[in-house]
Amino acid sequence: MMEISDQYLLTQIARKDLKCFESFMFRYEERVYNFVLKLVKLPELAEEITQDTFIKIWENAGKLSDLQSIPAWLYTTSKNHSLNMLKQMAARYFRETTYSASLPQTSDEGETAHEYKNLLFSFANHLPPKRREIFLLKIEKGLTNEEIGNQLHISPHTVKSQLQKSFFTIRQLLSDNITIVLILLYYRSEDFF
Repeated sequence: MMEISDQYLLTQIARKDLKCFESFMFRYEERVYNFVLKLVKLPELAEEITQDTFIKIWENAGKLSDLQSIPAWLYTTSKNHSLNMLKQMAARYFRETTYSASLPQTSDEGETAHEYKNLLFSFANHLPPKRREIFLLKIEKGLTNEEIGNQLHISPHTVKSQLQKSFFTIRQLLSDNITIVLILLYYRSEDFF
């Protein structure tokens, strides 16, 4: 039996032929999933990204019929989607961690919030000393930029600038260590996804 070409399948998918779409998925789904899993290290997230990649094919099949290499397109699309998802998760984690760290501690503070704080402060240890001091005054003590400036004898504008640099550095550290962070979070929080 002769194998049906990718181009034919895409042409038929553009016509909303579900059987051809199923054949196309059968041909590539496992490869896409395994590739994505290597990037994100979390099976549930890899499944979601794989499904999103194939949804994109279904929605855009009419535009894809001229592609020279379907596997290359799948690789690029799934890689970009994976990186975008990881960046979104890192940004969300950073926002939650920053917010959690700025809250006053209570006696019933959960273990997860405490771990968020510890992770945030471990990343803060990578900042230059003066920048770390400004960052910790903001996060730990909740001081305004003006209050920090008065305490350290620097302008509020300098405080703002140093905080922006701190947040950029910490976001970069989160991004560089996202796989580790996500695995830790996944095993700590059942409702993470």
